[in-house]
Amino acid sequence: MAELAALRAALPAVAKIHYLNTGTCGPLPAGTAEVMRAAAEREVSEGRIGMAGFMALFDDLTAVRARYEQVVHAPAGSVAVTHHTTEGMNVAIAGQRWRPGDEVLATDIEHIGGLAPLYLMAERYGVAVRRVDVGDGGGDVAGMIEAAIGPRTRLLSISHVSYSTGASLPIAEVAAACHRHGVLVAVDAAQSAGAIPVDVAALDCDFYAMPGQKWLCGPEGTGAVYVRPELMAATLPPALGGFGLAAHDDAALTYRMQPDARRFEVGSVYRPGIAGIAESLRWRLEDVGLEWGYERIRANVRRCRAMLEDVPGVSIHTPAGREAGLLVVSVAGHSPQEVVDACAAHNVVIRTIGRPAAVRVSTGFYNDEEDLVALRDAIAAMR
Repeated sequence: MAELAALRAALPAVAKIHYLNTGTCGPLPAGTAEVMRAAAEREVSEGRIGMAGFMALFDDLTAVRARYEQVVHAPAGSVAVTHHTTEGMNVAIAGQRWRPGDEVLATDIEHIGGLAPLYLMAERYGVAVRRVDVGDGGGDVAGMIEAAIGPRTRLLSISHVSYSTGASLPIAEVAAACHRHGVLVAVDAAQSAGAIPVDVAALDCDFYAMPGQKWLCGPEGTGAVYVRPELMAATLPPALGGFGLAAHDDAALTYRMQPDARRFEVGSVYRPGIAGIAESLRWRLEDVGLEWGYERIRANVRRCRAMLEDVPGVSIHTPAGREAGLLVVSVAGHSPQEVVDACAAHNVVIRTIGRPAAVRVSTGFYNDEEDLVALRDAIAAMR
């Protein structure tokens, strides 16, 4: 990887502020913004119907699938392009053949993106939804989940990294426990893809739903989902459109779905957005380097924790040793919004979290000591 100064120069959105909110949206690289701008300008100048534009789109989609597969070490053909993490979780959850009385589990530190599809299956098919109390995610998560599995449990929805506590959960152990009982594992990767090393084969998960706009620094409205190849045929697309079909005979009312994960891609996408995520993934893989980025994130989150632990009145809710790229913090005597506002006055961008009532700090690979010092000083000034 080039010098950090060169990297930060490629991220003009963070040049004048201390941006510590990648867990919501990562900064958009200048190269990605330029690719998207050029794609949008072509749509204006050349129109949106020409075959050249369609061919460019399909080339970009092919690149996006392949690059997501590189990010999570997935086999070819196992990743579908989606619009966000939640769409991927719907593929995993709504794609099952549910029966009344079936049960699904989720931890009690999950994002609504992984919970809402469960609620819909409960209403639509009479599936029972149960939450598993795993505390802050720092204990024996696999043991607690395995103890909660019952005879009707069919699927677990779980985050790799909790959006609310920042804990990186032991997915490989969880998957082993679930598979001992024939339970599928759908992983919400909103805070892990691009933040920590991921190998879906080593994790042995069944589904892995990823965003584009967070740690991978892509545009909003992009994402992907990994589907275990052995489950491809058994998983029904929640919606089916032209992109998901390999062939169809409208007179005979017959069709054949794509043989791989493309069956989960419904139809039209925002072409500049697809061009943008293709470039952001290329940038992360080739210019930044995944391993370099992961090490930077690890170093930054540890340094940030050490700094904040020395500030009187600060409590850190992320379990030690389970950090990924997030730290969840509260300040005695101050509401989360007061902390966010005080940091904003020092050009430090963080966000509030509802449960626990705290603020969340994201330490990206592009952040440096100056960003962390600005955060510490802004919070210390409150005391």
